[in-house]
Amino acid sequence: MRPLVQDLIPPSAESDEELPRLKAELRSSLLPVIKIEVIVGEILGFLKGKGDKRYTREELALAIANCLAAKWSFVRSRRSPIERLIENRPRELDTVVQGSRYDDFWKLAKAIANLPRKKRRRAKPRTDKERRKNIQLAKNRHERVRWHRGIECGLIEREFSKPPAPRSFFETITGQSLAGQLPGGPCLDDLLRGSEVRMSKDMYSLESLFGRSRKLLPTALRRHRVGRNFFYGHHAVLQCIDALLEEKNRRTPWLPDPAIRQFVLAGILIRAQATAAPEILADFEQTLQKHTP
Repeated sequence: MRPLVQDLIPPSAESDEELPRLKAELRSSLLPVIKIEVIVGEILGFLKGKGDKRYTREELALAIANCLAAKWSFVRSRRSPIERLIENRPRELDTVVQGSRYDDFWKLAKAIANLPRKKRRRAKPRTDKERRKNIQLAKNRHERVRWHRGIECGLIEREFSKPPAPRSFFETITGQSLAGQLPGGPCLDDLLRGSEVRMSKDMYSLESLFGRSRKLLPTALRRHRVGRNFFYGHHAVLQCIDALLEEKNRRTPWLPDPAIRQFVLAGILIRAQATAAPEILADFEQTLQKHTP
């Protein structure tokens, strides 16, 4: 059984400082460099040895090639170190060649990644008419994206448009009402107790409650600032409900179905009567009763 390549490596491996010397030795043994002066000297010596004998160009070229090949057998000879490697260790040599190609590809990829990137320059409009046209196109594109991405089913509509769960067997027999019988869900409970929410990026925020982007909600909402953040209480929620229900010209109004709208508003009012503080309940009743028959 032939020993593996790693078995032939001595225990004391070459350190990083000795790598240049090792590479030089491998190049000198496997890829010897022949200087031009040496080649010229060999050719001159060959020509002087032939005397005045005349040759055709083909004969002269063949004779010079045979002389050089005999002088440097590594050019095409089975005794050369490369030929012996191919003959003795073809699999190991193929593994080394493939690894070397991978190293070359990796160096090329790193070099391409480090190339300076050309900065893209925005095309400046040549005339005022072209500038106005570009601005209008940008506004139209923004409006299309805004209407497409800025509207969805909010938590208020999702939780309060569902009818309450049917009474369980336990409730029917005992006559007791469980907490789950309140209409809607918990999305407004903190606001009904006097807490506040952010505009976005939270589970319960104004955007998630109404399913509208901040650009589609009313402006000048009541809020107060804490550091760099703004917080909105029940007054802002009532402002949003009042403004969204009064708008008639929107392409996608909030709660467009009258039956669902009345069901949602009634559910909010019932839940506020059960959980809200008296002053917050009064604000909800004053606002929601305007939109209920």
